[in-house]
Order: sequence, then C-alpha cells, then structure tokens
Amino acid sequence: MLPLALAVALLMALSSLSFQALALQQRRQLALLLHQRQREDQALSAAQRLAGRLQRQHRCLLALADHHWPTAPCSDLASLEALSPEEASLLAYQPGDGRGELLLQPAGAGPAVAFALHWHQQEGGEPQLQRVQELGLRGLEG
Repeated sequence: MLPLALAVALLMALSSLSFQALALQQRRQLALLLHQRQREDQALSAAQRLAGRLQRQHRCLLALADHHWPTAPCSDLASLEALSPEEASLLAYQPGDGRGELLLQPAGAGPAVAFALHWHQQEGGEPQLQRVQELGLRGLEG
C-alpha cells in the first residue's frame, strides 16, 4: 500500500510543478506581449506627433525626402530639431505618390517601426495630411 501512495503523491507533485511551469511561461509571454504593445503604442504616438507637427508647421516637407528637409524653404534648423518626437528618433522619410514612408526608432533598444503618411496635394498648393498608417516593424532587435 505504501508504494502506491508514494507513487500517487509523486505524480501529484509532478503535475503540480508542470501546471506551475505552464502558468509561469504564460505569464512571461503575456508580459512580453504587453511590452511589445507599449512599444508599438509609443511608436504610433511618436509618428502621429511628428505628422501633426508636419501638418501644422511644415506641410511642404511631406513631399520631400528627409535629407532635403534642411534646405527646404519652409524650414530652418531650429524648427527641424523641434519636429522630432521625444520618444523616438527619425531614421528616414521617403515620399512617394500621395504618401511617404516614415521610419522611426523608438527610444531604447528594439526594431524600427515604419508608418505611411498619406497626404493629398491640390494643384499649386501644399500637401494636406490625410492619415497615418502603421506598416510594421523593420529590421531586427538589437
């Protein structure tokens, strides 16, 4: 009778440890997912803040690649420095036909996040920002 009771106790202890390990693993995955969501929210906030600043103060920049911004007629060095959001670094901006691809590096380590800035330009006028769309992660974490 004793060996059977010992085997049952051992089986219960092992199953308890398995459930505990599973719960810890799920908790860790949830924490990682939450951290990733916070970083995505931070990046989206930064993109929207930058897009808003462009729309309000520097619409002409929407149609120009970021390396042309310092020589654009609607900007100066001080106002360009104020464009960058605090929670991310601008890596690149490349315009296309009615849209530009914005690449931001959130503060801290991690992959860059790409966004599309959709804009419309009336003939002879400055571009009007329509919306910001998240395109996803770019590059590897590191």
